[in-house]
Amino acid sequence: MGLFDRGNAVPIKIPPNPKYEMQKWVSEARLTVKAYLTELYKWHRDFAPRNQDDEFHPLFVESLHKIDYIEYLSDILSRGTEDERRDLYENGKDDIEKIRKRLDELANVRRFEKRKAI
Repeated sequence: MGLFDRGNAVPIKIPPNPKYEMQKWVSEARLTVKAYLTELYKWHRDFAPRNQDDEFHPLFVESLHKIDYIEYLSDILSRGTEDERRDLYENGKDDIEKIRKRLDELANVRRFEKRKAI
């Protein structure tokens, strides 16, 4: 197999398994979508206007705009068919990446607020 070359170990390059790569991505995407959906539900509950004169909080508005689509993604990642997950893997990576960036942005804001409070 050529593991050694004159007594020195030689790294073996194993080609990535496409099915494993997709499963890994789906697993990570599922966690990302679940975390964002949890935030959206929380914002929908916590920032809903209490009376008709209240202005809409931006996070409440974001929840209104995003919940249905994020629930759809969650359903595909959790209970979708292999073909649906493959289609999302091949064509929906940008959407999942946007969600990751949004979660990172929220985490940065929370860290800043925590430091500011100290």
